Amino acid sequence: MSTLNLFGFLKPGARLEGCRIREWKGGGAYGDVYRGVRAGLPVAIKVSKHRQFSLDSSRSDERLLRELVCLLRLEHPHIAKVKGWARTPEERGYLVLEYVDGWTLAEWIQRQRPTFQQVARVFAKLAHALEYMHGRGVRHRDISLSNIMVRKVDGEPVLIDLGAGEYSGAYGLTDAPLPPGTTRYRSPEAVRFYKEHQHDPEARYAFPAEDDLYSLAVCLYDALTDAEPASPAEARAAPRIAVNSASLPPPEAREANPRVPEDFSAWVARWMARDVEARRPALAAMRETLEALGERRGETWEAAVQPPPAAGESAPAHEEGALARGRRRAAALALAVMVLAVGAFSYLRLASTTAMAPPTEATSATQALAPRGAAPPTPAQARPAPALEEARTEAEDVTAPSPGPGDARTAPAEAGPKAASGSERGPPTAGAKPASRPRALPPSPPAPPAGAVASSPQSSSVVKENPSVSASNRPLPASPAAEKSPGSPHSRAFLAKCAGATALAAALMGCPAQQVRPSPQRCPEAAVRDMKRHRIADGQGLSGIEVDVTQPYIGRDGCEAAGREYLNGWGCLIVVGDGEIVSQTVESAGILSPGTRLYGRLWTGGDTVVGRYHRAVRPDGNEFNICVSLSLNGGAPKAPGSRPGAARMRSEENARVIYGEWP
Repeated sequence: MSTLNLFGFLKPGARLEGCRIREWKGGGAYGDVYRGVRAGLPVAIKVSKHRQFSLDSSRSDERLLRELVCLLRLEHPHIAKVKGWARTPEERGYLVLEYVDGWTLAEWIQRQRPTFQQVARVFAKLAHALEYMHGRGVRHRDISLSNIMVRKVDGEPVLIDLGAGEYSGAYGLTDAPLPPGTTRYRSPEAVRFYKEHQHDPEARYAFPAEDDLYSLAVCLYDALTDAEPASPAEARAAPRIAVNSASLPPPEAREANPRVPEDFSAWVARWMARDVEARRPALAAMRETLEALGERRGETWEAAVQPPPAAGESAPAHEEGALARGRRRAAALALAVMVLAVGAFSYLRLASTTAMAPPTEATSATQALAPRGAAPPTPAQARPAPALEEARTEAEDVTAPSPGPGDARTAPAEAGPKAASGSERGPPTAGAKPASRPRALPPSPPAPPAGAVASSPQSSSVVKENPSVSASNRPLPASPAAEKSPGSPHSRAFLAKCAGATALAAALMGCPAQQVRPSPQRCPEAAVRDMKRHRIADGQGLSGIEVDVTQPYIGRDGCEAAGREYLNGWGCLIVVGDGEIVSQTVESAGILSPGTRLYGRLWTGGDTVVGRYHRAVRPDGNEFNICVSLSLNGGAPKAPGSRPGAARMRSEENARVIYGEWP
């Protein structure tokens, strides 16, 4: 059943025959592309903008069928595959295609900063794909940086979108001098033909296969010379180098970027020569040449194409968040160092004073640190600087336990050594807030191990306040080894300050309290046996996993009302942290019926959200061991604005059954 909405737009969650729509990925003149799921595996779904007999001027339906015929002729690892096609009840044609989880070539160049060697190898594979395509009588006709993907999982390039493609013997659909395509990547001959025939309604440019290779050469030129190919024109620091003159070639790649190896630059210039007779033999040898260049070794070839950003240089918009996080971490680290320095200085002063002249009368903690002869500080003077006090208070929110009835602020000082040592602690206060992960906000950083912070209520009060602690209320230790003084390097108050500062630094820096990614492991044998018993196959895909049962899928209309953010292309976002997670299946996958709870753990410190599930509980209560990895590639993508410990992501993701080693 089709669930097409107004204007042919498919909302997330809609079904189209055997596919379920996840998100809209983009659209053009002829159709819209969605990310979807079919039989538990991700797919791309391209839906025509017009019905079969709509007689639209762009002839969208006929172009979709032509793309289908082109794809049916092709079977190559670097060309996206077609998996099926059909029509909706509204007579809109659609293709089910291989989904490539990755970057466009422009994004890969700008974000991954590849080396010259890597660029040569990627383009050699693309040239091989075009050779194969041309050998099968198919021409792409729209090679560009946006129609080439680079998979995240293995770095392999994939040609996509043959919507403008053509195969030998096909009847013409173009009603203009030039076929559909991107102006920047047209050959000099096509540019010249258009200038000469733009007003001739009968003129048609005969697109030769070598024009695809010329377009690939322009993509390579951009890869070597453009530091920001993925940035929109209004956000670029400098305009792109013009390459469209029919008579004047662009400057050589080495002139635009002195880092480009001389041989590489010379070959690109040959592939982009204005004289087609000089260009043709060079293009014929493009694949072999790129393969040879990709084998070059040495510092020049293994260097990044673009240098790292200079100090103070503005970063692209997608990198601004990372820079801001870096600045916050640096500031937090400086604050932590300052707090630790103050603590160390105080300890040295107190230790030296105690060793030289032990106090013989009651002295307050603040008086013990005052210079000799100085008047005792007033309460206002005794308070730390506002910035330090704020940092200290925030650190205690992370490290100090909730006060109990025996808190030093209410209990008498004569409570005895047992209470002071923290070996016993009263129950939490009646109004204590239970520790729980918030529904849509990042979880608080977990507390450090018990031995790393002061556990007694008395030591907590030392950090939060500056009360007068009378020395006469406690017997003097027989020796330094018998009992540590409050200023000793191992005193609880000192450790609390250090632990608090460290925890604060980690919290402000966005550092995960636990490991960034899980350690390499294999699925336990018990889980493999259970999965085999329940006929859950190795590598089986699970579609529609609701990542957090406390943050379910919500449509756009109810997203804001639920206190969550809706992001185009992502849907209504959820926020997850490191630690235990309960997910559930949305669609049936054998014994894993809809509503089956999956119990596991998430890690958010890396580039993706890693999830591992170890236990499944069906709605009927049947429970068994499993090994299921979140996402088909070992990690779910993060939405912009994520940070370690607070990852923003889709509410629903795919998952995959694992029998061997976890991805």
